[in-house]
Amino acid sequence: PNHTILETALIQQGLNTTLSDANVNYTLFAPTDSAFNVYLAANNLTAAQLLANTELTNILLHHVLGSEVFAAGLSNGEVTTLNGLDVTVNITGGAKIDSAAVLTQDLDASNGVVHSIGGVLLPTYDDVTEVILKSADHTTLLAALQQANLVTTLQDLSKSYTVFAPTNAAFNAYLTANNLTSAQLLAAPNLSDILLQHVLGVKAVSSGLTNSEVTTLHGKDVTVDITSGVKIDSATVTTADIEAGNGVVHVIDDVLLPTYDDVTEVVSLSADHTTLLAALQQANLVTTLQDLSKSYTVFAPTNAAF
Repeated sequence: PNHTILETALIQQGLNTTLSDANVNYTLFAPTDSAFNVYLAANNLTAAQLLANTELTNILLHHVLGSEVFAAGLSNGEVTTLNGLDVTVNITGGAKIDSAAVLTQDLDASNGVVHSIGGVLLPTYDDVTEVILKSADHTTLLAALQQANLVTTLQDLSKSYTVFAPTNAAFNAYLTANNLTSAQLLAAPNLSDILLQHVLGVKAVSSGLTNSEVTTLHGKDVTVDITSGVKIDSATVTTADIEAGNGVVHVIDDVLLPTYDDVTEVVSLSADHTTLLAALQQANLVTTLQDLSKSYTVFAPTNAAF
């Protein structure tokens, strides 16, 4: 009776069948209803919102080991869960799994053991790219980051990042709307710019977001709207605050495209058009081309052309 939320979540995700497999041994760290209620209150969530979380399966699997480990077999160190990420075991002053105390240990079952715990274990990732690497919903984003050689950049633990991560479904909708293939997307000369439009150079958790514009690593702004849920430009944040060692990831349902305030900004933000920019400035044409009451088409010679 103290684990009704956990039971509901496991059944909803079909994991009750997985954990009923008599041919496999498991260890389940089982948060009580009280533990879940504390987690929900701390994150301003309802039980319904928890159950709708697209990362729910990963969260639940983070409470399961693929072997039977009784309390006597626990030792200080890290163990890998079925989510593929580690939890830290500390038995120095009573057993703790990460920050959750073991309340009742060694509830023996025919295919493993359950330890009741007083906290919810959240997957922790080494860096923001690991969130994407471990997600089945972000294989297109991962391939794009690899193609653009941005993985190493986002693995830098000396920096902090916020990544707005479009799902595979978001990319598929974008490709269909623009009559593109995945291969064409990965071959796009502006792929790096598109990806960097999804990254902030600071860690911004959802509770710290406000209605405003924020500048991405591409140098362009995205518009944050928290009036009803959280939207980044036209994209809705479907899962917020996936914490990593060097930042946070927010899952979104659309692709963010760089937008420019006026035609001169296209030129000023391009490393290939510094000669054109200098010429426009010398000829006092920048202000003319910034006139938002007019419409222009600019044929912009590259530095190599000049």
